[in-house]
Amino acid sequence: MKSPLFVLSENIDSLERLRTVLVAGGYEPKCFASFAEFLSLLPGRQKGCVVVNLTGGAIDDPAMIAAIRECAPRLQVIVLATESVEPAWRESGAFAILSKPCSSELLLTTIHRANSGD
Repeated sequence: MKSPLFVLSENIDSLERLRTVLVAGGYEPKCFASFAEFLSLLPGRQKGCVVVNLTGGAIDDPAMIAAIRECAPRLQVIVLATESVEPAWRESGAFAILSKPCSSELLLTTIHRANSGD
């Protein structure tokens, strides 16, 4: 059984594209368009990972990882970001930061690596 996989993106089109890629890769992602909704439904001590797609909205704050760690310290965070915002996320505690556009293969491999420590 695969570890839980969450996807967070304020851009609905991007969220649907990510869902399609992840389902094709054998995952059953739980998708969220709001960080507040994601945190409110996140069970404590959750294992697995969350893919955060930065879109220039409210979730584009590296401090968000601290909030995730507080609710679910074992949840790995994978960030999809443009190169211009990557430096701010380097020290945030993310498992991985992938530059957009990112290939489906790289994303799936990174998710597998994040879950392999479970």
